[in-house]
Amino acid sequence: MATLKFNNTRSDESGLINMHINQQQRLDHLIQSNLQHRKWLYVLSERLAIRDCPEYCIKLNKPQPMKLFSWLEKIIQAGQANAIVVEELKLDEMSKKRLKLLCNQYKVTVVNLNLHTTDNLVQGPW
Repeated sequence: MATLKFNNTRSDESGLINMHINQQQRLDHLIQSNLQHRKWLYVLSERLAIRDCPEYCIKLNKPQPMKLFSWLEKIIQAGQANAIVVEELKLDEMSKKRLKLLCNQYKVTVVNLNLHTTDNLVQGPW
């Protein structure tokens, strides 16, 4: 199980971004903007654990793929979210475009968090 640890930094990113679990510093910057904005951070995941969770943080089990986009739309349109971290977000092109528009309109950042690691990849001349 991957673990997210949050440090006190800030960021003003918005939109739909892709991030790898190993990009901890960038993730910290994004997440800590909630402290300034006093809006919610949502984490939609089955395999993530949150450590040192900041104020205004909600961890939810990731819904089924058919319901995920609807959940994201509703969370964003409620106007109380600053960032939404989604484990392995997979959307079609039309849904991505709609999500980007919503993110820009409501000043929300949606993070597609990739958990797959390739650290054990061995390359050689064989």
